[in-house]
Amino acid sequence: MSDATDDPDKPDPAFEAIRARMVRFFVINMVFLFAALMVVVGALVYKAMKKPANSAASPVLPADPAKATTLPIPAGAKLLGSAATADRVSLDVEFGDGSREIRVHDAATGVLVGRYRIAFE
Repeated sequence: MSDATDDPDKPDPAFEAIRARMVRFFVINMVFLFAALMVVVGALVYKAMKKPANSAASPVLPADPAKATTLPIPAGAKLLGSAATADRVSLDVEFGDGSREIRVHDAATGVLVGRYRIAFE
């Protein structure tokens, strides 16, 4: 006389219900995890393939000397250095009294957009 609880081959119905629920939970979570991973990979590929509109390697400076812009430097000042980006030109200027400042100009128009005094301590 064997009882249903004594049979080792027959699983408990409550345990089977819990196991089926856990398997379903695992499958649903793996699908969501895979979808999230594909979104991240897609974003990385999109960002790697997209080219920037304005590249710092190719500044938009006037190539025609007739259209070149003159950048004013005060009388008696000495130009120590310069740098150019896509739309700005910066000049490191030393004045006659020994003070220095960085002057930032718009590359297309030559308009002074910023002055930064350098103070030595």
